[in-house]
Formats: sequence, structure tokens, C-alpha cells
Amino acid sequence: MRAFRKMYGKIQNFLATLKHWQQRAVKGYSYRDVWHIDTWFETIMPQMLTDLKQTKHGVPNEFCKHENSSKEEIEEAIKAWDEVLDRMIFCFREMSDNTCSHTNEFEEEYYKQKYKSRKNKRVNLEPCEVNEADVQFYRMKEGEVEPQLAKQYWDRLNEIEAYKKGMQEEALDLFKKYFRNLWD
Repeated sequence: MRAFRKMYGKIQNFLATLKHWQQRAVKGYSYRDVWHIDTWFETIMPQMLTDLKQTKHGVPNEFCKHENSSKEEIEEAIKAWDEVLDRMIFCFREMSDNTCSHTNEFEEEYYKQKYKSRKNKRVNLEPCEVNEADVQFYRMKEGEVEPQLAKQYWDRLNEIEAYKKGMQEEALDLFKKYFRNLWD
């Protein structure tokens, strides 16, 4: 029976994947993309910009001074446009939780202390509230974290979030500025 359930789950997952692919082919996106438009956008945009940079055949008009530009002027324009695309790619990657180069060096130790019971795969629960229907709610019981470590963890987390927010703003500003030039 267990093998049947496992096989049935795999079949269901395969059918859901087919539905996802079919929606992508017809609509250009799927229900899975809609779940996290932000994550989809920050994942796909650097890839698309990288492909554009590698396959482009020209540059936006604002990078060439006039129609009859010399070879050197065209090479400078290409270099300038590549720099803009590189910066956009960098900013989109840095704004993402998955690809940001900044890490919180205090995270591992913080979570070790906070959820000590998890290493044995047992979760301790403690009552946290009772609602009007007398239903008891529980929350995971958390371990004590050293105050200095907690401060370092949260300070670093806030620094990283501010950095990612700055990268997001710069990425979207560049995207907005060059939106009509993102073609080939």
C-alpha cells in the first residue's frame, strides 16, 4: 500500500508539472509563477538580461552620438551598454534572498541556540493562547539565545536587508530607465 501511495504521489506531481508546462506554453506563465511573482521576477530577470547581453546586435540610441559614428565610438557605446546591463544583472542578483552575496555569519549559531530541540527532531510545544471557542493554540518552544549573539544576528540581518533594499531600488530604477531599450 505504501508503494502505491508513493507512486500515486509521483504521478500527481508529474501531472501538475505537465499542467505547469502547458500553462507556460499557452499563457507565458503558470499558476506556480503567480504564487511568488517577486521571486520569479528576480530569478528570471538576471538570466534574461545575461542572454540579451550575450546575443545583442546593437545599442540604444542614447549611447551613440550620431548615425555615422566611427568604429571607436560604436565600441565605446557597446562597452557603456554592457556596463549598464552588467549593473542591472548584479543588482537583480543581489536583491534576491537566494543569490545575494552577503550572508549572516551569526545565523547558524543563532538558530542552533534558538531551536535546540530540533537536533533530536523533537519539537517542544508550549501553550500560547486560548481563543473564544476554548481551543488551545501552541507554539514551538524556543531556546534561550545569548543576548550578545541575538543582537549581532539581528543587526547583521538588518544590514543585509538594507543592502538588498538598496540593490532592489537601483535595479528597478535602471530597469525603469532602460525599459524600452531591453530588446534586440
